[in-house]
Amino acid sequence: MSKDDIQQIGLITYILYGVAAVVPPAAIAGVIYAHVKREEVAGSFAESHMVWLIRTFWLTLVFGVIGCVLALVLVGFLILFAVGVWYIFRVVKGFVMFYEAKAIADPEALF
Repeated sequence: MSKDDIQQIGLITYILYGVAAVVPPAAIAGVIYAHVKREEVAGSFAESHMVWLIRTFWLTLVFGVIGCVLALVLVGFLILFAVGVWYIFRVVKGFVMFYEAKAIADPEALF
């Protein structure tokens, strides 16, 4: 796979995740795309980004559901806010590293 193909795959995935901050269903398309393309970028710096993005989606979903349930007792709104900030942080951090063609050192880390 060429470097241009890898860059295109990463860019599409990060765009989908970025759009998801405003249009949440785009995250579903993004995580599906990341899962499908993960094998194609195996062995390149982009593989760590696919792991990073896939984990971002699933952890956001889990903690988002917890936040929604706990919103009944108001503390959930704080959790939802924190999850939103964390999601944006991960997408921006990942994109910057991807743009610089750097692998994420520990894609399974929370930060």
